[in-house]
Amino acid sequence: MSIDINQMDDKEKRALTCLYFAKLPSDDERYKGKYYPALEVLSSKYNVKRNTLKNDKDAFDAVFDSNGRKGWHQEPLEKRSKYLYEIYLKYKDTPVEELQVAVAEILDEASSEGQDFYSIRTKSPITVQKILSREENIEIDGLNILKDALFVGQHIFIVLGGDKGSSLVTWETGLIGMGVISKEPYDEGYEKNNYKIAINVMVLFDEPIKREDLKPYSDTYDIIGIGPMTKWEPNQAISRMAEKNAVALMRAMLELRPAIEQDLEATVGDALMARIKGSTVKLVPMQLDFNEPLPQTLGEEDAYENHSDRYEPNITVILEDFIMPTGPITSMCNLINMGKHIIFTGPPGTGKTTLANRACLEAKRTMFISGFTLTTATSDWTTFDTIGGYMPDKNGHLQFQEGIFLKSIRENKWLVIDEINRAEVDKAFGHFFSVLSGVDVELQYTVSTSEGEKPISIKRVKTLHSYYDTKTASYCIGQNWRILATMNTYDKNTLFMLSYAFMRRFAFIHIDVPNEAEYAELIERHLGEHPQTANILLQLVRNSPKKLGAAVMLDLISYIKVSGYDDLFGAISALVIPQYEGISLSEIKQLYKILGTFLLKDDRSQFMNYLCEFFDVKPAELSKVRFTEIPSEEEEDSYEG
Repeated sequence: MSIDINQMDDKEKRALTCLYFAKLPSDDERYKGKYYPALEVLSSKYNVKRNTLKNDKDAFDAVFDSNGRKGWHQEPLEKRSKYLYEIYLKYKDTPVEELQVAVAEILDEASSEGQDFYSIRTKSPITVQKILSREENIEIDGLNILKDALFVGQHIFIVLGGDKGSSLVTWETGLIGMGVISKEPYDEGYEKNNYKIAINVMVLFDEPIKREDLKPYSDTYDIIGIGPMTKWEPNQAISRMAEKNAVALMRAMLELRPAIEQDLEATVGDALMARIKGSTVKLVPMQLDFNEPLPQTLGEEDAYENHSDRYEPNITVILEDFIMPTGPITSMCNLINMGKHIIFTGPPGTGKTTLANRACLEAKRTMFISGFTLTTATSDWTTFDTIGGYMPDKNGHLQFQEGIFLKSIRENKWLVIDEINRAEVDKAFGHFFSVLSGVDVELQYTVSTSEGEKPISIKRVKTLHSYYDTKTASYCIGQNWRILATMNTYDKNTLFMLSYAFMRRFAFIHIDVPNEAEYAELIERHLGEHPQTANILLQLVRNSPKKLGAAVMLDLISYIKVSGYDDLFGAISALVIPQYEGISLSEIKQLYKILGTFLLKDDRSQFMNYLCEFFDVKPAELSKVRFTEIPSEEEEDSYEG
């Protein structure tokens, strides 16, 4: 009889996963490089410390002799944890294949994004007063996106907006509480695309929570209208947030406004409240002198023993939302397992940096490496930036300051170098040329060690992980350390040339622009229910004066979705037109002719003005363009005007 995970609570799911991995021998392919990432998934989903899960797995290790591990044998399981012992008795005789299926379902569920949460923002004095008075069925108007995702009972975060400089705004702005939708969307189209909903206030703060209050809570960053922002923020009355961010926000609410605990638990339920009160990531201010390293992360050494000796990422995850063959990524995996460093080449906007970052995230998830460091090469780079050099400390004494290359080795992280050909690599890499060839080097710098003054060296070691040996002043490069770099092929003749000696030390993976059929598949996948918008993007692909990379198209699609599918002009102006810097006048006219056909009169006029301003073209030139209703696929590139 199969295991039904739908009958389990979250605690049993976590315990069963730990028991499953405890039953597997260390050399089992289902265990090697798999159990640690699985604990990471559970830790992230259920807000339980990773070490807590590891301790539970170690406790189960001790009761299964066949796994070859001692586990936590200092105390019998039944004494250490009555609950874990009950799980052991329940599942100890279950075939491992049956456990494998159940655990796969648990991890799949835990890897999902979960339910969406929403926030509304109002600056209407009447509505604000009703919220602060906790009236029922409060009408919220001015909403124009996300209508189909809303339902009665949906949790809503409530934000008070408004210009503090206005005499009408007499309240403090910010996050004021939570509620639920009491009436689904209605009065659709009462003003353009706007609609209304009604809400009941369930949780109300004495005073709003400001963005700056949320700085210690990293998972609240970039929550639109609420959290600290690290990127552009759309101005909209309703926004969506992922479950993980919502849980982090509710944790911050509970800590900043502890009086809400009873109301919050009544609103979200026991299971979600347990996650809110569980483990969370907080940013802790720390004073450090210049060049003083951060204290080592607790548990980091434990992680080293679990590193995998093969890079086996989930290629589907790396290619998510990309339309491209798996061949280049498969080649990358094979080359990394051969010990090669990688340079991704291709036109701008093809997603090279995104693919490199995802490859690194998969390396971390599968315990091939501890993480990665992203940096962008510059023409000013020297060996001081990459390897390091002497700098005065607070007392005026010269001390060695490591560069980004050595720092990534010490931290056991891959190094991702964006636009590597912006640096004069022969000047910037220095001794690292020899290191990349597998030769140990000794630098001209010295540092104090427990055994006296020693020269700094960089050497290869047989361990999988990389580290800094404080006794010998050696930066030790493990077998899993790699450099991943990107290079725009359009820039290769205008920036620094890479020498043949340098290129021999890397393998090259080319990421090309999708063809028209692949673009059609990508657009249909995301905009299939909006055929008119999809047709416009397809016309853009067909008539683009320059090839557009997949990353540009994905950004364009994301913008269109966020805007509620009604700000095509804004999307094209912000994301596409800047890609066409340097195109000819005839190409500008053709671009205006193709895209202007699909715009409303006012938007078309704005679009013309924007093109004239961006490309420094006289309005009289574009005023000559004549539009057809819908451009056909066979429309010629030439036209009268």
